[in-house]
Amino acid sequence: MFSSPRTCEIVGITYRQLDYWARTGLFVPTEAASGSGSRRQYSFSDLVHLRVIKKMLDSGMKLQEVKRATDYLIAQGQSVTNADLVMTSDSVFLHDASQPEALYDLVRSGQGVFTIVALSQATDEVTTEIDRESVELTQGQIQNIA
Repeated sequence: MFSSPRTCEIVGITYRQLDYWARTGLFVPTEAASGSGSRRQYSFSDLVHLRVIKKMLDSGMKLQEVKRATDYLIAQGQSVTNADLVMTSDSVFLHDASQPEALYDLVRSGQGVFTIVALSQATDEVTTEIDRESVELTQGQIQNIA
């Protein structure tokens, strides 16, 4: 499990974003805070999910669209972390790998220029970041001993 500050470092977001996403229900961690003085704890899967949300926002999606898209994916029994989205200037489509010709409209409006957001890479990115930081920590410990 990862603390909130560690989660922010790995995912590349601010604590303010993380807190806002939890308070608004965009993302609720595996171990939510249960009251005053308690702390949220995040699993590896949570970190990947948060990285997916960050990628969606970085690609130009609005917070409401991210919420709608992630809610839809979860309701359909799809993994948010393995989905690929195709975005237009005013809509978001889910690309279903099992049906390559199909795009599902998650926002239900309009057309525009397409942008591909490969969310399925988020797992690898989080793993790489954790591995990189572990190596840096180990090297720092070795230098302190020497």
